[in-house]
Amino acid sequence: MKACFIFCTWLASTALAARQAVGSLSAADQATLQQQLAKWKTLYGPIAKANGFLPQLNTESVDSNGYSVEELQRFHNTVQDAQEAAAANPDAEFSPFNQAQLHQRHPAAGD
Repeated sequence: MKACFIFCTWLASTALAARQAVGSLSAADQATLQQQLAKWKTLYGPIAKANGFLPQLNTESVDSNGYSVEELQRFHNTVQDAQEAAAANPDAEFSPFNQAQLHQRHPAAGD
């Protein structure tokens, strides 16, 4: 049990350390990510807001397109998670498009 906890903690910290920062993306990839986030906000933003899944964002870090680095990073993390899950489970379908996608998850909690 203790070994499992240690392994899970290590695995979660390794996954967080391997995250690609939004700022390291090319301009084209950042533009694509912003388009995907705009689509998500149109489809799921109102539902997420009604359910309390939208985080309080620092308005000082909002760029000229109206996106904060934090929300872009959260969305990018979710896109990466969906890609990794799809690669590990080729017979399943995963998508970053859901109402809780910007909700901050604690990696050890599994939610």
